[in-house]
Amino acid sequence: MPKYSSQMRTKATGKSILIVRHAESVANVKGVLAGRIDPTPLTSKGRSAAKALSSVVKNFDPEMVLSSPLLRCRQTFELASTREARIDERLIEMDYGSWSGRSLKVLSRRPEWRSIQKDPSGFTFPKGESFTSAAARVTELLTELHGRPEKRILIVSHGDICRILINTLLDRTLNSFQKILIEPGSHSLLMTEREGSLNYTATLAYLNRVPVAHSTTTVKKFQLGGE
Repeated sequence: MPKYSSQMRTKATGKSILIVRHAESVANVKGVLAGRIDPTPLTSKGRSAAKALSSVVKNFDPEMVLSSPLLRCRQTFELASTREARIDERLIEMDYGSWSGRSLKVLSRRPEWRSIQKDPSGFTFPKGESFTSAAARVTELLTELHGRPEKRILIVSHGDICRILINTLLDRTLNSFQKILIEPGSHSLLMTEREGSLNYTATLAYLNRVPVAHSTTTVKKFQLGGE
């Protein structure tokens, strides 16, 4: 399994990975944990924010585009670019099981909430997915991408999955991913370089950039990405 770390490298074997979280959805506004509930379309503000990403995508000029199958991600990319995205099921939001569709404010009062924030590697959502399982599919995807010839890769996904992607690339423990803030409609850029035949290092170029007019808050009370 490839290893990721945050050391800087300048070899020509690297890739640029632009990670975009879908723009504001109806579920974001309602404050509910949407998870895999579909459709949860973008709001008018979300559609505007997605269009604002067009210059970012154009400048990045991706050779490969991957997207979650859920509508809010597909809408985000379709509004940001005329290019075609390949749907990859490994980018779908986490399965929050019986928590799906429920109020984040209510869920945050549950005793399990502390475990989700402090020890996500040991938590599985009731009738749903574990964070460990989500990290495994993300790692599988990254391993596959690093074996491909494309150098500039754009990924459109969900809050928790985007944070796990970034966390994995930076070779951080799974329990660290909750400390990463990713707003709806944001984009983050990482540069990776090859170290040997299987290992890669990653450098964070920037994190959580959102056009000022579309930014929500600098601090979010509920750090769970599926709303």
